[in-house]
Amino acid sequence: MKNIGSVFVTGGTGFIGSKLIEVLLSNNLNVHVLTRQEYKKIRSLGNNRLHFHYYDGSASSVLTAIDISKPKIVFHLASLFVAEHQSEDIDKLIESNILLCTQLLEAMAKNNVKYIVNATTCWKYYESNQYNPANLYAATKKAAEDIIEYYHQAESIKYLNLLIFDTYGKGDTRCKFINILINACDRSEDFLMSAGEQYLNLTHVHDVAEAFVTAGTHLIEGRFQSGEFAVRGSEEFKLIDLASMLVKLRKSNTRLIPGSRAYRKREVMSVNSFIPTLPGWTSKKTIREEFALCDQD
Repeated sequence: MKNIGSVFVTGGTGFIGSKLIEVLLSNNLNVHVLTRQEYKKIRSLGNNRLHFHYYDGSASSVLTAIDISKPKIVFHLASLFVAEHQSEDIDKLIESNILLCTQLLEAMAKNNVKYIVNATTCWKYYESNQYNPANLYAATKKAAEDIIEYYHQAESIKYLNLLIFDTYGKGDTRCKFINILINACDRSEDFLMSAGEQYLNLTHVHDVAEAFVTAGTHLIEGRFQSGEFAVRGSEEFKLIDLASMLVKLRKSNTRLIPGSRAYRKREVMSVNSFIPTLPGWTSKKTIREEFALCDQD
């Protein structure tokens, strides 16, 4: 994806978004980022092709950002994830996952920006190959997709929704299972966990970032007008087996205690397999290589 001018990224301060920015910059693109503030993690990239646009929650701030940046394509990764919501989470879930997406699409329509790659979630398909949201987060992501479809039909905006599974990689500060377990391993602490019968599909963050670039290229080169594809890695583990492997890789004395935590309500136990993997993309990195390298650092 070279020589297309500018691209626009939301969620650029997140784990996947910041890696996507690095990949886009390596393709000599001008990258415009919508953010509530200039986070040090992104600002430290120190690249004169990296530009920030302040989002104050209003449609006008998004419209201004798109008007100034005039991107060829938008990568929409911004979202709020809440596994089990509380009543006080509802406003933020709607604002982050539905309102911002709508504001973004409206700004695109007003500025004749015709391409968007949207990050969505495998949690839309709880225990089924039909839409069945595992939680309110997944329901809000699906609502955003319905709005994208409206702009596709009404404004000819072309889109690809990318179904994201579990991701990992260096620099990940999220409160995710792998990170919590690694911290416990480094302290040789007992690790409380569920029975661990759920399956995870794991993809390195760099591979995920490359998937967004591949999807963007498909849109710009006219291979797709719309659609949904999975960013499905080659590695799939039962959670208890993943935990055992990581303890061994870290050479830790940590003792796993399966069953000491309850499963979540509507726990996702299996990996969706009916959505096709993104054409022209494959995952390359493995979790064993990642944590073996960590041991050598």
